[in-house]
Amino acid sequence: SIANLDEGACRQAMLDHVAENCCYGSKPAEEMQITHHHGLTAFHYTLETFTEARKTGFQHVPYRGGPVDGPENGIPPPPWQIHCLADSMFHTHVKKMEVPHTATVRPCHRCDAQGYFRCWECHGWGQTECEACDRRGFHEHFDPNTGQHVRNTCHRCHGDGICSCHRCGGDGRITCDECDGYRNIKTYIELVVTFTNHLGEHVIERSDMPDHLVKEVGGEMVFEQVLDQVFPITSYPIAEINQNSIRIVNQHKGAFPNERLIKQRQQLRAVPVTEVHYTWDEVSTRYWIYGLERKVHAPDYPQQCCWGCTIL
Repeated sequence: SIANLDEGACRQAMLDHVAENCCYGSKPAEEMQITHHHGLTAFHYTLETFTEARKTGFQHVPYRGGPVDGPENGIPPPPWQIHCLADSMFHTHVKKMEVPHTATVRPCHRCDAQGYFRCWECHGWGQTECEACDRRGFHEHFDPNTGQHVRNTCHRCHGDGICSCHRCGGDGRITCDECDGYRNIKTYIELVVTFTNHLGEHVIERSDMPDHLVKEVGGEMVFEQVLDQVFPITSYPIAEINQNSIRIVNQHKGAFPNERLIKQRQQLRAVPVTEVHYTWDEVSTRYWIYGLERKVHAPDYPQQCCWGCTIL
């Protein structure tokens, strides 16, 4: 086993865990009697299949000037003949690009090449009635000291009763969001390249600690292989690792028929796990220390709810 913590390290891991949780009381961690602890080695096997899929579709953007690569420059290449490499391996991401020789410029269909619409808020006037004073230009209130009604000029419209339209800024027009006011749009065929990292994994962990915790922490790399297509592990001393490597590798074969296989990577990590049994205040329970980071899983810790919380 790669887990070789002594009693002092086990206690310190719990003290660190309690310190990270502001509502935990520290007395159990300080006073507990550790009765037994033993180390285990958990294994985390992963297979990553990195693939690429391509599709095309029509796209348009505002045309702000500049060169246009249209059909007159040549025949558009098929999707899989366009050069496009992944930004990073074994990382899911999407890249988009214009297919060469497919662009054309045409008048904007939404605003009829005007570049703008008449503002629907002010109907092109550029001004609206002041809502703060109901277009009166003033506010009126009763002054109990003089027994008279007092009028104060409206702070919003400054006495005019009308305000600049907040929708169009007083211009009476709203810029077309399709062409961004340039009146023309460029249409083209867009290539969408989706790089996907498909993950298959299996955890071997013999204690009662939840298996998913093993996936989230660091461990020692036992085996790693990166190939166009990997071969399953078949000769490791633990049969369960061989069986699940074969199972997952076979699952990935042909599982993604519409995607091109780029690379595969398989890894086997050994993750240290220490199970600690302790007693405190007539309570006997246990916790686990796992990963190179010495994370703690203590679902039965005696003081979890605001015993040590000083936040008001």
